[in-house]
Formats: sequence, structure tokens, C-alpha cells
Amino acid sequence: MRLRDQMILEEHQSRRTINHVESGIRYVSLCGEVFDEDDVERVPYETADEGWGASHEYFCSDCHSVGNRRAVNRGPGGEA
Repeated sequence: MRLRDQMILEEHQSRRTINHVESGIRYVSLCGEVFDEDDVERVPYETADEGWGASHEYFCSDCHSVGNRRAVNRGPGGEA
């Protein structure tokens, strides 16, 4: 899944944070969940090289699946 230039919705649940990938509509994730702006933090995706220590394990599995389907449908290089 190509996440560069994507916005991430950080959902803080008790002891853990789940990262959702924003769909392009503010506060709506790729998995279809709609968030109240007070419940999540919108942050730009950064790679580990850019200082963000999160890994794919922290992403919503449904967002990840939808993102992978989009990447497959676009073909090599992300082209449609």
C-alpha cells in the first residue's frame, strides 16, 4: 500500500493507537468509518526514515486491505 502523501487518522483507544488511512474525505477512513474530529488526530504519513516509528501493525486491517486493492488495481507505479 502506498501511503506517501496520505493523511492518517490516529484513533486513541485505551492503551493503544490504531491508525486509519483517510479516504480523501476529511475524517472518513478507507474502511468507511466516519470519525468525529475530536476523537482522532489527523497527521501526515511519514516513513520510519522521516522519524515516524509506527509500523504496519498499527494500521486498521480493513484500511490496509482497501489500500492494497487500490494499489493492485492501479498497476505498477500506481498508474491507472
